[in-house]
Amino acid sequence: MKFGFAEPTAGHKPVAENEVIADTKTLELMGVPLEVGAPVTLNLTVHGRQVQRDFILAGWWKSDPGFNIGQIFASRAYVDAHLDELQNTYYKDSSLTGAITGYIKFKNSLNIEKNLETVLAKSGYSMNKSMPNYIATGINWAYMSTGTKIDAGTALGLLCAMSLFVFAGYLIIYNIFQISVLKDIRFYGLLKTIGTTNHQLRAIIRHQAMLLSLIGIPSGLLAGFFVGKAFVPTLMARSSYAGSAVSVSPHPLIFAGTAAFALVTVFISTYKPGKIAAKVSPVEAIGYSEVSQTKLKKHKKSTSGARPHRMALSNLGRNKKRTLLVILSLSLSIVLANTVFTFSQSIDVSKALQKFNASDFLIGHADLFNHKYNGADSALSESFIDLVDGEFDDAKLAPGNYILEGVKADDNGNAEMDSFNHKVGDKIILKCKDSVKEMTVLGHVIANLDTNTDGSWRGSAFYLPTDVFKELTGIKYAMSYAFDVAYDHEPDMETFLKQYTDSVEPTMSYTSKSTALSSLEGIQNTAILVGGVLAMIIGLIGILNFINAVLTSILIRRREFAMLQSIGMSKQQLRKMLVLEGLWYAVIAAMLSLIFSTVASSLLVRPIAASMRFCTFTFTLKPVIIVVPFYFLAGALVPLFAAMKNNKASLVEQIRQIE
Repeated sequence: MKFGFAEPTAGHKPVAENEVIADTKTLELMGVPLEVGAPVTLNLTVHGRQVQRDFILAGWWKSDPGFNIGQIFASRAYVDAHLDELQNTYYKDSSLTGAITGYIKFKNSLNIEKNLETVLAKSGYSMNKSMPNYIATGINWAYMSTGTKIDAGTALGLLCAMSLFVFAGYLIIYNIFQISVLKDIRFYGLLKTIGTTNHQLRAIIRHQAMLLSLIGIPSGLLAGFFVGKAFVPTLMARSSYAGSAVSVSPHPLIFAGTAAFALVTVFISTYKPGKIAAKVSPVEAIGYSEVSQTKLKKHKKSTSGARPHRMALSNLGRNKKRTLLVILSLSLSIVLANTVFTFSQSIDVSKALQKFNASDFLIGHADLFNHKYNGADSALSESFIDLVDGEFDDAKLAPGNYILEGVKADDNGNAEMDSFNHKVGDKIILKCKDSVKEMTVLGHVIANLDTNTDGSWRGSAFYLPTDVFKELTGIKYAMSYAFDVAYDHEPDMETFLKQYTDSVEPTMSYTSKSTALSSLEGIQNTAILVGGVLAMIIGLIGILNFINAVLTSILIRRREFAMLQSIGMSKQQLRKMLVLEGLWYAVIAAMLSLIFSTVASSLLVRPIAASMRFCTFTFTLKPVIIVVPFYFLAGALVPLFAAMKNNKASLVEQIRQIE
């Protein structure tokens, strides 16, 4: 019931032999009031025999627009009371009476086909059709992959994607704590002068991290939950499941796992900053300028080395690790945004339409679209066709003593060779009731099960002229009707079909290009919205890290700036040097973003797109081109404002403040 989204929202589950539950739309069509104990009379088909039975309503649930078929559930007591008639004869006469469908849910979708085969083998069954213990199986195609096994490329892509997010979390936290330690490095030096040990200094930093985590992690979990709670309905509304009931509930394991991951990341990220604070001596801390005296390069004579742009570039190399971390923080958001955008652009609408929509519209009984087509009982009503433009004239189809064999294809449209049952030129005998006809196989065609059948495959599929089919079977009714309309009339037809299937003939249903497009747009919107928000958050933190790094650098280097001004450097030259430093950050970040975005698209998006039936890898660098100019703007303005604020005091006042 849970897997079928059929848990009662009112009343209770059926317990007694005569109790049933159903969805609200079904009860409405049957004229049954939404009252516990209301009488429900059902005409059942039991192995071809009509049986009328009386039940009472035990409960109901709100019909989901995503389901276009009604459901009624009886109790286990009912099954036990009618075991004599619930014998499974499906493999003999295709009767659904007594047939059992088992739902199996694994922990994850990894190697799901192999896991299913293992379960069946241990239960005494086989997935091989030629075996006497064969049992029909199916894997939910919503996993949207060409196969259920993960190939090396897809596994590498997923591994790289996970590593990217883990590294992003580590990078952000590490950068924040490193900058914090450098900012307070003199304070830690003073603590050493009064006897604080290295171990105690590292403990102080870990204690700070713990206090921040106790505030930040719960706040982040709550914010994430409510953001998700707000986003999910928005995403659903943009998909083909618009109007469906959406419920977002907290799961303890998700909260616990996220909190544990964040906490571990915090402690790993604080290790190196703690080591820096513990390593610096009290004397070095007082005059700390980001460069160890033992690692200073030899002086070199130059006539152009003191130019602002050369000094700016040289300053980036004074603390290579901090410079690298700031640049990676800036680049990471662009890479994420570009990766997400590349994936959304790789969703191939035309490929999906070819798979599910051979025509603009396909109408039929609701059973047809739920893979439960049952002959005359699931026939398309003639009145539904007669409201539709066009003429269903089977006389226009050329008769003949030939037949085409339909063969299955994989998700990429390639014919599966093992589905060929006959060769071209083979003579086959068609028998149906009292009719017998010999026909010649002229060729093979790919059978699109999603557009012209009920979606099932029973060994063979054949295509033959309408009049020959009617002569053999005696069937005069239509199973489905596919048609096209003028482009400018598609919205009107969509509106008409929706209104007709909702109110005039609710047992009829339809599919269209519009419904397929809405589903794909939902995937695109999900990728863009979720990935875009994530990229914005990481980008914002990257910018904040950049601002913090610039401010910290200016704070630590105040003595140096005062000395430079004392030997003749003007405030304008100092500001120019700092602005150029910021621009160098932006230039290097832009170059790395271009390189990493290209690599990420190739290693992450390409294999994932190749494994998804609706994707065709499409490379793009639009997000990089759009975002990079903003980085240049920030790279120029942030140092400029920081330098202007620092230079408000006179040179004498600056030296006094430093001392």
